[in-house]
Amino acid sequence: MNVLILSSDVNLNRFSKQILKNEPRIIKKYPPTNCRNEKTDGETGLGYDSLTSRFYHFNILNWLNTKQLKKEIRKGYELYTNVENTPLFVQCWANVMRRGDRINPHTHMDQNVSPLHSLSGHLCVKVDGSTNTYYGGKPVCNVNGEMIFFPSTMIHWTNTYFGDGERITIAFDIFSEEYFNYEIFEHAKKHFVKI
Repeated sequence: MNVLILSSDVNLNRFSKQILKNEPRIIKKYPPTNCRNEKTDGETGLGYDSLTSRFYHFNILNWLNTKQLKKEIRKGYELYTNVENTPLFVQCWANVMRRGDRINPHTHMDQNVSPLHSLSGHLCVKVDGSTNTYYGGKPVCNVNGEMIFFPSTMIHWTNTYFGDGERITIAFDIFSEEYFNYEIFEHAKKHFVKI
């Protein structure tokens, strides 16, 4: 399945509060567009009014108190690839789902790229155990504090969320320095954080 699952020590409660506090401001401030200025929700089906549709415009790693999150993203990359102490460039956003929402099948990368150069993942921040994320068709139950790493080319999706509160995850794409330097649009580089 090529999926790595790790336990996280980040402060989930703090991130949950930060994300919900910042969600309306981010939606109001930024359009639902990608690096090519195309209208998108990242092919998730969450819609143009979602926080996910602003993934290109904000990076959670620029927020306060993200040192532990950065550390754990690096740890996951290094365990997955067996490559250590190399510069990494990360785009990191949040997904907030409410009753009736689901994430449609999509990939983060449509070209054939090695996980050494493009690895994706997400952290379950506030989930109730009622949803799964499917990686290449195989379900993984969403558990608070679990961080999952997978190839950016892998198709993934969720089932429908029927909870009364919010389902919150932090998602990220990790790029090697080589990929970042040669494949990322110059105007898009400012949205990444080097770790």
